[in-house]
Amino acid sequence: MNWNNTHKYCQQRGMQMAMLKTPYEVQQVAEQLKQRKLDGKFLELPKTRNEIFNNFPCSADKYGSWVSATDVGQTPPGKFQWADGTPVEKSSWLAGQPDHIGLSSSKEFCAYFHALDSKLRDWTCSDPAHTLCVVPVTQCACTAPRA
Repeated sequence: MNWNNTHKYCQQRGMQMAMLKTPYEVQQVAEQLKQRKLDGKFLELPKTRNEIFNNFPCSADKYGSWVSATDVGQTPPGKFQWADGTPVEKSSWLAGQPDHIGLSSSKEFCAYFHALDSKLRDWTCSDPAHTLCVVPVTQCACTAPRA
């Protein structure tokens, strides 16, 4: 599924694309992807692994997924932001990334997370990759228990 379809897919299910903003979040998602513990509610996989490799042999694999970061609409390009508008930290990227050098004629405006090195790469938004949706954390109004 490409980045735009991933975004829509998550929204239609009351979820959002993952924002990996803390070392804890990165570690947790990386471990889940490596161990394949994320179920269909959180990691939507294509029908077969070969489906991805046949479409784009070098991009998606079982250890990676789209995340919500993008620089679409940013001036200048390269200023990646998470879905909530916060900037992506430089330390989140693989060395040399983002580089906007795609294997196709399209530039790389979307972020792809790879679990083996726990780093982001910029990727061509129209390429297929796994879908990582998370349930948004909502604030709750809690009251103290009565004594």
